[in-house]
Amino acid sequence: MNWTKEEMEKYKERKGKLPTIVKIKKRELPFVQIDKRPVEDTRLSWKAKGLLLYLLSKPNDWQVYLADLVKRSKDRRSATTTGLLELEKNGYLYKERRRNDKGQFIGWLYWIYEIPEKNRKDKKT
Repeated sequence: MNWTKEEMEKYKERKGKLPTIVKIKKRELPFVQIDKRPVEDTRLSWKAKGLLLYLLSKPNDWQVYLADLVKRSKDRRSATTTGLLELEKNGYLYKERRRNDKGQFIGWLYWIYEIPEKNRKDKKT
């Protein structure tokens, strides 16, 4: 309810005090729902868990760039790379080489898994 200055004064005169005003600032749903098993995986460092959570929070078609990941954290390139390698070693990340029509390497396609995949090369969904 938006009160004018007049309405506030009338209310104050009648009740002897100003009304309590509660303002609720709503936000868009900034939530991510993931399986908690990766968070409890003792094979992963906190660095790797944080990276995994960040990557899982992105849409399926989100483009992963190492330089972008480095920019979004205090960690440097080597720490970010170490975290990604740790995720790869434990089955949470699989890197697939991407090639153009001429067979030239053009980059990597990263597959991120909420639950570690044993046969990563066979399962890409």
